[in-house]
Amino acid sequence: MEPVKFLMPDFTPNTRLRVFGQDFHVHSSYLKLHSAFFRKFLDSPEKEIVATSSGFIYEWVTKVDEDGTWSLVWAGSAGKFGTVSGVGKFTSDQDAEISAFTIVLQAIYNWPFVIRSPAQLCLATKLADYYCTLPSLSRSLYGAFGRSPDFCNSIRGNIIDLLEVAVKLRNEILYRECMTLLMGPWNHPKYLMIKDKKLKQLAASAHHSICSKILMIQTFVMEETLGEDREVLKDFREQELDAITQNLYRNSDEVSSLCLPLLYRQLTNTHFGHHFAWLLRNHLTLYPAVRVEWGPFRTIAKPGDRDTWCEDYFLCLEIKDDELPWDSNEKDW
Repeated sequence: MEPVKFLMPDFTPNTRLRVFGQDFHVHSSYLKLHSAFFRKFLDSPEKEIVATSSGFIYEWVTKVDEDGTWSLVWAGSAGKFGTVSGVGKFTSDQDAEISAFTIVLQAIYNWPFVIRSPAQLCLATKLADYYCTLPSLSRSLYGAFGRSPDFCNSIRGNIIDLLEVAVKLRNEILYRECMTLLMGPWNHPKYLMIKDKKLKQLAASAHHSICSKILMIQTFVMEETLGEDREVLKDFREQELDAITQNLYRNSDEVSSLCLPLLYRQLTNTHFGHHFAWLLRNHLTLYPAVRVEWGPFRTIAKPGDRDTWCEDYFLCLEIKDDELPWDSNEKDW
């Protein structure tokens, strides 16, 4: 394949990285600046720093280990410059590895890139972690999300994997997005499937914060209805009962349950509906919550809307900076 060249004005690439069948021409200074891995190993004492016949001072190639994983190694240790070692042992998708590694380098250079899928971001994060350049990838994502509609459309289907990626990258936008989506469906929230104990505890705490808000709002409504005249109270109770009756549905276990988001959306039309507005906010910024096709028309679905994916979702989760599960002041990790 044609080499991928990271060209900069007045700077000639002096390093060649060979990832399977793809060469990357890059600058050692950029690698050392943004990657603790290359800072440590690019100029380590056992490596002879001489220009190869290709003109590169540094040349690293792919080595596949016995367990089927791969890494870049100094070409001199491979016995022959330009050789890819043990490639037959690698049974995964080489193109996917090349694509993810390209994103890692683009993030180092702060060049724009597009994320095609959650799986690609997970793989790029794994590589960035190995080459100690997670901060570069995390910072670059803020611009990449806006260029990656296919990725954003796929977030909800890969939410738990992406939550772990968000924490590893310490990316606030992705973390808040994942946590918000994990709060639903309300009757059986997805956060219950998280295996990591710490993350599950954080998600449970977030879920409880919404429960607390629901209880507080219900208390306000009860206090206000008790102070109103009997006709207003009667009207409210009738509408509430009607909404509850309409919102009972049967799940696969034939057990009746109440869809609270849908109930509160219907109650917003009552005399006390303003109390429910906060719960029906949508704090998603990446996942298009909310676009729904109705025949030839496109409309915006909102939390609690009947017959939409967010019918049984509250998307109002708020996470403060001091509630993030990492030190926001730490610049390198």
